[in-house]
Amino acid sequence: MNYEPSFTITSKILNLTILLCELLTKIDLNNKFTTIPKILRKNRIRTIRASLAIENNSLNLEQITAVINNKRILGNSREIQEVKTFIRLMKRLCNLMGLK
Repeated sequence: MNYEPSFTITSKILNLTILLCELLTKIDLNNKFTTIPKILRKNRIRTIRASLAIENNSLNLEQITAVINNKRILGNSREIQEVKTFIRLMKRLCNLMGLK
């Protein structure tokens, strides 16, 4: 049972198919690489929140995000300083380990 397509594969069809595959690959790669940093950032913020919650730090995810973005927030100055210190510590550890 050989399949016979109802059309003839021309060089134009073949070239357009190759171009389409290349474009789809680029789109797929672009989506993967743009979402990874966003996911990492969200996870980093959640890690900070969870680690500081153990020490009874009451700042929420939005407040921690604001501190990371160097924005002023209302909150206990000690808790804000804990977030800043934790961020510096994470950066130093990542540098020591050769990570971003």
